[in-house]
Amino acid sequence: MIADEALLRAYVDGELDAATRQQVEVALAHSAELQTQVEALRASCLPYRAAFDAQALPPLPQDLQRQAAALVAVAAASTPPAAAAPSRRRAIGWGAAAAASFAAGVLVPWRVWHAAPAASDEPWVHAIAAYHALYVRETVDQQADSPLRLRELLSGFDERQRAAVHVPDLSTVGLQFKRVQRLGFGATPLIQMVFLPARGRPAALCMLPLARPDMAPAVRRLEGLAVASWTREGLAHVFVADLDEAAVLSLAQALNQGRFAPAAG
Repeated sequence: MIADEALLRAYVDGELDAATRQQVEVALAHSAELQTQVEALRASCLPYRAAFDAQALPPLPQDLQRQAAALVAVAAASTPPAAAAPSRRRAIGWGAAAAASFAAGVLVPWRVWHAAPAASDEPWVHAIAAYHALYVRETVDQQADSPLRLRELLSGFDERQRAAVHVPDLSTVGLQFKRVQRLGFGATPLIQMVFLPARGRPAALCMLPLARPDMAPAVRRLEGLAVASWTREGLAHVFVADLDEAAVLSLAQALNQGRFAPAAG
C-alpha cells in the first residue's frame, strides 16, 4: 500500500472503511516517518465545528436559505457528479456553486440574494432578474441579430413549444430587437431576447419549457427592475424592463395574448 498524504488525511478524519484503515495501521506500525506525518495531520485538526457551535449567531433568513439552495441546485443540475473526496475538500460554497454553473454555460443568479422574493416566486424568475440587472445599453447597443437566428437555438423545446416561440415585434412600443441567445437554468434551456428602448436600459423577454398550468402575468420589482412572469401552453415567460410596474404588466398581458406579430427577419 502507498500511504500518501491524501490517504493519511482520510485516516485522520475517520473516513476510511475498516479494511483500508487496517492496512494503514499496519503501514504505520512499520514506519516512523508515516507516524510523524499522522501526528502532524492530527495536530492540524483544529476544532472549527466546536468554535462555531459556541457562537451565538443569528438565524439565517429563510429567503437567503432558499436562494442559496437555488444556486446549489443549478450547479448540481449542470455539473456531473465527481468522485468522493475527503471532507476537507468536499464542501462547495455558494461562490463555488455559482462558478461551476457559469463555467457550464448556465444562467446563474449571481446577485439573487439581494432580492426579497415573495413566497410564490419561482427561482428562475430571480435568476433572470439578477442576470439582466447587469445589462447596460453598451451591452447590446452594437448588436444586430436577425430574429431568424432564434430557430437555431431551440433544441430541447418540443414541436408545440417551438411553434409558440418567436421574437415579437415590439417596435410599436418603442423597443428595438437587438439580440437572441440561449442560456440555461440548470438542465432546462432558456431563450433570452433583448430589446433596446430609445433611452435607458435594455429590456428582455425570456422563455423556458415548463410543465405547469397556465398562469396570468404578475409583476413585482426585483433588482430595481419591473419583472413580469407568466406561463402559457408549457412555456414559462419572464419580461424584465426598467419601467414602472403598470407599464410592464400591460406589455406582459399583450405578449401573453399574442398581440404582437413576429419580428421580420
